Formats: sequence, structure tokens, C-alpha cells
Amino acid sequence: MLLFACNTASEKIFSGYKEIDVFQIPPSVTIPGTIKQAGIWHDNTGENILLLSRTPDLTDIPLTLYDSSGQASIHAGQWVKTDTGYRKVWQLMDQVKQCELNLILNFFEGSTSVTDLDHNGIAEVTMVYYLGCLSEVSAYQMKLIMREGDYKYALRGFTCDPFLVETKKEPCISTDSIDLKKIRGSFTDEELAQTGRLYGAYQSASDFTNAPPVFLDFARRQWLKYRMAY
Repeated sequence: MLLFACNTASEKIFSGYKEIDVFQIPPSVTIPGTIKQAGIWHDNTGENILLLSRTPDLTDIPLTLYDSSGQASIHAGQWVKTDTGYRKVWQLMDQVKQCELNLILNFFEGSTSVTDLDHNGIAEVTMVYYLGCLSEVSAYQMKLIMREGDYKYALRGFTCDPFLVETKKEPCISTDSIDLKKIRGSFTDEELAQTGRLYGAYQSASDFTNAPPVFLDFARRQWLKYRMAY
């Protein structure tokens, strides 16, 4: 089972948060696939439950399926307790399908965090995962999703492959240039890849335009932490 990341004092998980086992999940709280992570916390909205799952239930990394129908999906969801039961706050689903090559799809271990960065009493849930359908060793697609209730913020880009970085076949972009929107100019993704400015970067931080600045600060730190972590 994946574990929640440790946080600094200013970004600590609420004191009421705890991980729970599958048998402790209320019967009305369901999600497709095999549950890989479950947790519970309390904030100003009440009691909340978080579930992360994956289907099929294969733990090999990378997941390799040699079949034109090869596919896999990941799911995540948050539920809040009400007087009549549990109400779904949001649900995430992503997938890779019809992959005849190396099918890659997984959450980064330890990357899921529950925080209250803006101290408004409503928790943010941040998840980071990678995916792809590849014929050779290369960087994967990478996504960071942050949810605060109905609000969704995301960074989407590419990992750095540790082996290719070490052998200098694919450099990892410097930490001060990971927002491609700021450096793109007229370059295409292919041209950026050829110059090494694609790997380890995200496409844009525009989702965070109206968010508290601390949200993007935290998201960037998570991105840098996990872009070479698989």
C-alpha cells in the first residue's frame, strides 16, 4: 500500500488524519479497481475519506502488456460524511489503453499529500502519477493533480529518466526553467525534446492563476521531488 508523504510543520496533515485499512471503508464508499491507499481526516467540512485504486491489480513497474487490448487505469476519490451518508466530493480517473508496447501507469509512491496550505480549514489533496505506452526507455508523461473541494489545479508534463540523464542521452531541465510556457517560444515539443528542454518540465501553471500562491509553490516542490522518482 502506498504511504502518505511526510510534510513540514506548516504543511502538516491534520491531527485527525489517519490511514485506514480496506475493511474500515464504509460500504457506500466505492471506487473501481483494487484499493491501493485509503485515509481519513477531519476539516471544516466534516469527516473525509480518500481512496486511490488501480486496475488491473498488477504491481510490476513498469506494467507490461503485450496485447492490442492492453489497458490499465488509476482512480482516486474523496467523500465527505453527511447526515444521510457519504457524498462524493470529486473523482479522478486516468488510463492508458490499446497499448501493444510497455504500458506504464502508476502513482509515485509516497506522493499523495493531504494539507491545508492556505489555512482555511479545507484540506487540499495532491497526487502525482506517471503514464505512457513506450517501445524503449524514455521519459514518461507526468501529472500532478491538486484538489480543494470542487477546485482542481494541475501540472502536466514529463519525467526525467534517471538512466538517460546519467548517460547524458536525455538531460533533465534545470530547476528554474520547469514551466515550459515561460520558455517555449515557437518551439514544438519535438524541438524542445531535442534540446533537452522538455524532460522534467510541466507544460503550464495556468491552472494555478487564481489559486493562493502557496498552492503553486507546493506543487512545484512536489514536481521537482518526483520527476525522477520512478
